[in-house]
Amino acid sequence: MDPKILAFQGFCDNRFWNGFKGPITAASGAVTADYVNVDMIAAVTTGQATAADAARQAERQVLRYYKG
Repeated sequence: MDPKILAFQGFCDNRFWNGFKGPITAASGAVTADYVNVDMIAAVTTGQATAADAARQAERQVLRYYKG
């Protein structure tokens, strides 16, 4: 297996992967479909944002779905 993707091996084995410690819900699915985590990581790795700024932006996006 390519070492770059080795970290993702078994990623979906956990039934809570979409909602972390909670159940998979419409809100957790929407957050995944909106690529909130992907965008947060991409912003930091490309230097577009600090980790703290990217986390704050991701939190704002997530709250739209969970408080909405």
